[in-house]
Amino acid sequence: MNVGMKKRAGRIASLAFGLASILIMAGGGLLPPVAPAYAAATTVSITVPSTVPPGSNFTATVNINNVVNFDAASYDISFDPLVLRLNSVTNGNINGKPIPVDIWNQRSPGTYAVVQNLSGTNGVSGNGSLAVLQFSVVGSLSNSTSINFSNAVLGNIQAQAIPATWTGALVYAIPPPAAPANFSISGFSVSKREAGLNEPVAVSVLVTNTGGSEGTYPVIL
Repeated sequence: MNVGMKKRAGRIASLAFGLASILIMAGGGLLPPVAPAYAAATTVSITVPSTVPPGSNFTATVNINNVVNFDAASYDISFDPLVLRLNSVTNGNINGKPIPVDIWNQRSPGTYAVVQNLSGTNGVSGNGSLAVLQFSVVGSLSNSTSINFSNAVLGNIQAQAIPATWTGALVYAIPPPAAPANFSISGFSVSKREAGLNEPVAVSVLVTNTGGSEGTYPVIL
């Protein structure tokens, strides 16, 4: 196994255990690793369009900010499968360096596991995106639906966990356009077939709007 293969196997194994506290053997004892100093809190969030219409496709971006020596990530994405469908998960980019998506598998309806690892031995620092999610709206959103993270962890080049705040997103619906007004006339009747001079005659008709909007309709006799 070459150095690159050993590094990759180590990263994935660490992620599988949630990047919990890794103990280092030193002089016959066990010492906790020294956590690196971070200039600012690392955040991961999802950006979605302000509103999406029923039956449309849209892109959600998994953003990452203030990360230092990033090397790997593992997280679940969850949503309402009666409303949204996840079509693809593609690479992100931090400071011009692609962040590959190694795995995106469905755990259960509406929940997908995503695993990402950088190639090589160098990490990346700064701001950018972890991944790009392509969704379709397959059901009625009514008001809104959420896209959330769970089981989320970031790892650095020393296979240590990077503390981070993970924030999901709400997808808001555009109500479908109302159908236009649609008028019909029925039930025309005249009270008398014949009438004398100055004799009143009653004429009636039923006007019905079967559309989805209000409107006016001139009834001409």
